[in-house]
Amino acid sequence: MSISLIRFQDLVDILNRLNTEGEFVASVLTDIDGIPLVSAITGERDLTEPLAAVVPLVRQSVQRSNEQAGLAEANEVVVNNSDGARLVSRFFQVEGRMFILVCVVPVKRPYRKVMNIAIQGINRLWQQPSAPEREMRSSPAPDVVVVSDPQLVYQNSEG
Repeated sequence: MSISLIRFQDLVDILNRLNTEGEFVASVLTDIDGIPLVSAITGERDLTEPLAAVVPLVRQSVQRSNEQAGLAEANEVVVNNSDGARLVSRFFQVEGRMFILVCVVPVKRPYRKVMNIAIQGINRLWQQPSAPEREMRSSPAPDVVVVSDPQLVYQNSEG
């Protein structure tokens, strides 16, 4: 899965806003395999890799338990820590791709509303074409197209 540089910066902005508004310590967006796509860390320690590594395992475990119990697929898992902080994982799809947004939420801080807003922003961003993609779509077909072999050149029949 590739992310254009423009889209990457937009994703970073969404996660930074999420951390600011929710006063979160860390937010990480991963794919279903736990590969970190983007992160925003406000604490002193970079938690990207440890969070990205653990959330797919948590998701698999919860989904397996739900299947065995005859329950629907989970879309959120919250781990309450002994210090009152929480590790919140949200599972969502965009255009058929599964993503995981995991956040470290401080003691007694609400998280659902700001995480919902971030997920809506990620959905909108992923569904809209990036600036280079828009430019490619709006540009007329070139008169000459060079194929992989520089010796082969196709001349547009209109030109």
